[in-house]
Amino acid sequence: SARAISLKNLGDNQRALNAFQLLFDKNQSPFTAYEVADLKILTGNTEAAMEDVEFGLANASDEMNYAFFERQQPYQVPLKAAFMHLKALITFNGKNENIDEAVAIFDEALKMAPNFNLAGLSRQALLERKEQNQGQ
Repeated sequence: SARAISLKNLGDNQRALNAFQLLFDKNQSPFTAYEVADLKILTGNTEAAMEDVEFGLANASDEMNYAFFERQQPYQVPLKAAFMHLKALITFNGKNENIDEAVAIFDEALKMAPNFNLAGLSRQALLERKEQNQGQ
């Protein structure tokens, strides 16, 4: 709904989550599951987000794409790759001992979508963090 998208764009993550959750409860769409999972991560509810990620991975078809706008030139990746990105973020969740597992999941996402800039940046950030940890 326009309300859910507007709230997310305004950064009102909790109210956006509530609006997207209502939509998901009605339509069980993998696209809505992605938004719900993303917002649950942003609001700190990573355990519940993993359920939405697993739903999305199980129900997204290979034809479904998700658009990213973090660069000047927007781009699309398979929705399954977008879910893999969220799964890697949840897997890491600030725990240095999970870096290798999270990097492996980012690698899977990048195999599906070599143009997935955000996954590449996230992967690189984790590898740099691992290097810093080893240097301490």
